Amino acid sequence: RLTGGDEQALDAARTRLASLGGCGRVLADLVPDLAIVPADAGKLPDVPAHLAQIRSARIIADTFGKLASADVPLVLFMDDLQWFDQASLAVVRQLCSEPPPHVFLVGSFRADARNREPLKGLLDLARTSPAFADELLLPPLPEQDTEALVAFILKSVPDDVRPIAARIYQETDGNPFHIAQLLQRMLEEKLLLFAADTQKWVLNDDDRTRRHEIGALMRERIAALPPLQRRLLQRGASLGGRVPAAFIAQLCGTSLEETVRAANSLVAAGLLRQSGSDFALAHDRVLEAAYATMSPAQKADRHLDNARQLAACRPAADPHAAFEIVSQIERCDIDRLSARERPHYARILLLAA
Repeated sequence: RLTGGDEQALDAARTRLASLGGCGRVLADLVPDLAIVPADAGKLPDVPAHLAQIRSARIIADTFGKLASADVPLVLFMDDLQWFDQASLAVVRQLCSEPPPHVFLVGSFRADARNREPLKGLLDLARTSPAFADELLLPPLPEQDTEALVAFILKSVPDDVRPIAARIYQETDGNPFHIAQLLQRMLEEKLLLFAADTQKWVLNDDDRTRRHEIGALMRERIAALPPLQRRLLQRGASLGGRVPAAFIAQLCGTSLEETVRAANSLVAAGLLRQSGSDFALAHDRVLEAAYATMSPAQKADRHLDNARQLAACRPAADPHAAFEIVSQIERCDIDRLSARERPHYARILLLAA
């Protein structure tokens, strides 16, 4: 309602936001094109970096509270909490510590990451929050639902794919993403064929002892891709999962048309998804696997390239761009920065801080 043309709801939200000191400046820095930002976007007082992060987290959390109302409640879904950086975690902690009214926060995370910091600390805090509701375990699909999913993906009916689904369930334990990726891999390797005479799918693989673990399966799929598609995924992984087509084309030294064609092929393969006019890695397992296919030296090279390209195409005084560049500098080989580059990147580090 706020961005869909409901002017009355938009005006009411602006009025509530205007009462929040510093809201305009923080939101203008984070989302410059956000139309709902109030006009009080003056400069905030300089404070030490850790206090600035606390201030930003508080203002962002309070902003969610001001956007919501009894008539227009707000549901926030935050996916893959295990990948959140410190600044994002600070916002979630603030939402848990002082829950704003009419805001319902849902967070998801991988079960195997629940006991690793900093996620463990965040979960401990969330469980003690006065607004804590429940913690739900999303189990794998049972065999019958796996059968239905396999039938849906293969555009068939459950009775016709039952032997295939049983094999898939045995290998994937009902993980939906694993199911889709394994089916795609079996199609690519012609281990799964469509019989024209019976109009049914048949297995073309007698090795029932082979098991495709999800991590190894994803690395195999990525390693078998054409070079440009593989580089595109690796670049996307080095950028945190985003795949802006024009930016990747510059990094890879290819035309935009060629890059978009490669990206569309990866969408068809289930490794990328459309994200507005650009693309994003389809799943954190894709990000992990694409990043793992690079050696430590290759990773450092990619991050250095990213930092240089970001610095060349973003305004020097843009704080959001500074954060992006710093995240790349932190992962590259600093010794490879030339003496001429170092003062420039030092200014960027200072701006981000």
